[in-house]
Amino acid sequence: MDKLGIKATLYDFFGYLVPGLVFLLYAYVFYQNICKELNFIVALQSLAKYNKAVYSILVVLIGYCLGHIISSVSSFVIEKSIFGNIEFLKSKLELKEVVSLDLYNSFQGEYKRYFNVDYNSKDIRTLICYVEKNNPEIYSTAFVFLAIYGMARNLSMISFMFSIAEIGCFIYLNSKLIWIYILCGLGFGLVFFYEYFRFRKYFLQQIFNGMLI
Repeated sequence: MDKLGIKATLYDFFGYLVPGLVFLLYAYVFYQNICKELNFIVALQSLAKYNKAVYSILVVLIGYCLGHIISSVSSFVIEKSIFGNIEFLKSKLELKEVVSLDLYNSFQGEYKRYFNVDYNSKDIRTLICYVEKNNPEIYSTAFVFLAIYGMARNLSMISFMFSIAEIGCFIYLNSKLIWIYILCGLGFGLVFFYEYFRFRKYFLQQIFNGMLI
């Protein structure tokens, strides 16, 4: 398998499959809460009954397909709508904010020497392609960060969605147990949102290094 195949498999697993499977778990918990108050141990016991290979393959395929949909939606909601429109968050993911000023000035000089133009944040894809072509080892590490922050972004969004859905379920059932699911959804959403932010910065730093080395 060539390097591109390995990279695609890595993102397919972390960026699509894992979020898709977690979404199915959230959907299962929510559905059971609508039908009756759910103990999480009971949910796991129920899921354990479906351990045949055909069910496993079906769940994996459905989860993978859902992961693609989730990824597209989370990209629009989190990256374009939230980070794209909130200047404070957007500025924190600029290249000049993730490295020292001296290194950034060196990067600007190297970028202008190679492309004959000043670097603009809109040119990030051009920079990524340059690093992938000229420093594949550095890009391979960056791609790991990309897969992790993609997974975290998707998990953050579906965790918040799950929490909102459980709030509606609480209004319907008025169950204290559902508060646990609400808090878990909010907690996971915040944790994964932070991990998305952290690993996206790591990705940018790695791409930045790929231009200078």
